[in-house]
Amino acid sequence: MLTQRLTGLIAGALLLLTPAVYASDVSDYRGSWEYRALSHQGEIDRNAPFGKASFLTTHNSYNAGVYSQNGSYIDPNHKISLTDQLQIGIRALELDVHHTFSSSGFWPWEWKFSQELKLSHANGDTGTHPNDRFFTQGLQEIRNWLNANPDEVLIIYLEDHMEGHYDKAIGEMNGIIGDLVYKPGGCKRLPMDLSKADVLAAGKQILLIGGNCATTNWANYVFNGHFSSTESLENFVPCPTCTAGNKDVAYIQSHLVRIYEDSTTLSALFGDPGPPITADDAAQMAECGIGAIGLDQVVPFDSRLKAQIWSWGENEPNDAGGEDCAEQRSDGRFNDLPCSTMRCVACMDPSNGDWFITDGIYTWAEARTACDTEFPGEGLVFGVPVNGYENALLRDLKAGFGIDAVWINYSDRLNEGQWVANPYDNRALGKPTAQSSTYNGTAHASRAVDGNPNGNWAAGSVTHTNNDPNAWWQVDLGTQIDISRIELANRTDCCADRLSHFYLFISDAPMDNRPLADLLVDDSVTRHYQESLSVTTLTLPVSAQGRYVKIQLDGTGILSLAEVEVYGE
Repeated sequence: MLTQRLTGLIAGALLLLTPAVYASDVSDYRGSWEYRALSHQGEIDRNAPFGKASFLTTHNSYNAGVYSQNGSYIDPNHKISLTDQLQIGIRALELDVHHTFSSSGFWPWEWKFSQELKLSHANGDTGTHPNDRFFTQGLQEIRNWLNANPDEVLIIYLEDHMEGHYDKAIGEMNGIIGDLVYKPGGCKRLPMDLSKADVLAAGKQILLIGGNCATTNWANYVFNGHFSSTESLENFVPCPTCTAGNKDVAYIQSHLVRIYEDSTTLSALFGDPGPPITADDAAQMAECGIGAIGLDQVVPFDSRLKAQIWSWGENEPNDAGGEDCAEQRSDGRFNDLPCSTMRCVACMDPSNGDWFITDGIYTWAEARTACDTEFPGEGLVFGVPVNGYENALLRDLKAGFGIDAVWINYSDRLNEGQWVANPYDNRALGKPTAQSSTYNGTAHASRAVDGNPNGNWAAGSVTHTNNDPNAWWQVDLGTQIDISRIELANRTDCCADRLSHFYLFISDAPMDNRPLADLLVDDSVTRHYQESLSVTTLTLPVSAQGRYVKIQLDGTGILSLAEVEVYGE
């Protein structure tokens, strides 16, 4: 057995000497259906709590052959860089941070030894190499990618071999990623009711886990513990049982559970790393809602990535003939259809995730009220599965009723190709509205909450004020809600530049008769300034409570809106 392990180590070393070009593979993969499907799937759970969310994950992400220098990283978990892992969709990384020896040159006679924070794959200090990368190099690589991807959220698991040098780690992180870190502010585990949308609304993109509350500063910076639970593949039981070790399906559906593999010789020499994860394993875990499947040796077009697609059917969505709304087909996969198609509706109880299906058939727009109509007083909402387990439950319920397909609350009506999952109803739909004036007495404020995002003036669904000083529009949501996002659709046939240099206000009290200057100095009013819209629609992640939402120009002009959608609970 030891001979086999050493043979594997030598083979790994030889592999590092063989040049491999992955840049073109990454580019090709990003143009593939499976990458697009996984990208859409990664957005479905944006507003879902982390207990239900999924993150494509790599194990020992930093330990890649591409970084090998003068004998470092000779036993890699990966071939491709952190950047390329992120480029192909990985959203949870692991960095093993050691306080260990360093060198400052390639050749041995150039080495000047000191102790630094390094990214090393070692058993303690056994196996570290002077040319292992600095912690700061890994952080900078991640920061560069996030700068180009401001709408993404990452989990970074810091495996701690820092020998108590936490302030040093904080200092290095502060200098590179500090402004993007969503901090716990005390000795806390990663909250399972937090969502990706919550993190983005706070202006952050990174969650650090792996803390131990050893110092106040460390507890304020890194969440205590790591994933909710780390289980072994041998102890995983697939659907319909869906257990991992002693964790039952209820636990898995409310916690971020990790199952990972380890392909290195070092881990085999010092313990039992367990079996590798196959594509079949990955598919079964995804169907059970395992949120962090930690892969080694992940590459573009990896079958284990494709196996984690539980949502879209092959080559869907394809927008064949203006298909902007999604159904779940008989096989449990999603398909896009014209929104005018008639289907039964998938209704969900948000309190427990139970599914119900309407008897009647409806258009997608009618589906929003169908759940209330057929299940009055039960608090059901037009739903969409946010993970593989919820999807499997809906598929099986549908099959039990002999129903082939149902509408799900998932569409790209506002912006072609930007699929949005709405776990809660649009709270602005059909609600009372007002605006500073109404052009020609016909372009009423209510057009922005009629459920029709068509931005063409001729379609009769665009609001229009006169040329007013600080023109404004307002909706009354009827009750105070926790708002998670607001979507604005602009006029499209002309004059898109009119919706620029404006404020979005959220308040518990009406704002229709309050001047702009007054709102700008009122600390009880949440506000956001938008210089312009670079696209026809704008999604604003917010985290605020309020009953009234107001849009107001910062200057004299005409205010036109095709649709305003407000989401929250």
